[in-house]
Amino acid sequence: MKRFFAFAFILALVSIPAFAANKAAPVRFSSAVTVGSSTLLAGDYKLTYDGTAPNVHVTLVQKDVSH
Repeated sequence: MKRFFAFAFILALVSIPAFAANKAAPVRFSSAVTVGSSTLLAGDYKLTYDGTAPNVHVTLVQKDVSH
């Protein structure tokens, strides 16, 4: 029985990073969009989020456009 709990504990520790690994995603808007009271121009953005429902903080950052 001790082996089972030890195995379950180790498995849980190894699995935790897999659930929290990806908290960012690329987003592309092909035209201007309104988010809340802000208008975002067309382009590539990085969307990041932190927290759990119902308290999630979302950030959109426009990627650097160098010509």
